Amino acid sequence: MRNKEFGKFLRDLRYKHSINRQTLAYKLGVSEVTVWRWEEGRAFPSRKHLTALMRMFPEVPQTEWALYLLGGVENGK
Repeated sequence: MRNKEFGKFLRDLRYKHSINRQTLAYKLGVSEVTVWRWEEGRAFPSRKHLTALMRMFPEVPQTEWALYLLGGVENGK
């Protein structure tokens, strides 16, 4: 998956759960700018942060998360 697709996916999850960017950043131990960068497709979360997101949103099938874990990095980054 491309970073932009993941960003939309994350933003949609955040909206669905009525979580603002600041709260999500705090729960993950990152800055609000980092979450913004993920949502804009400018960066991709580490495996550590993806794992934390999986725990925060358990309703998302693990197979969907696996797509991002395996193919989330764009252009070999």
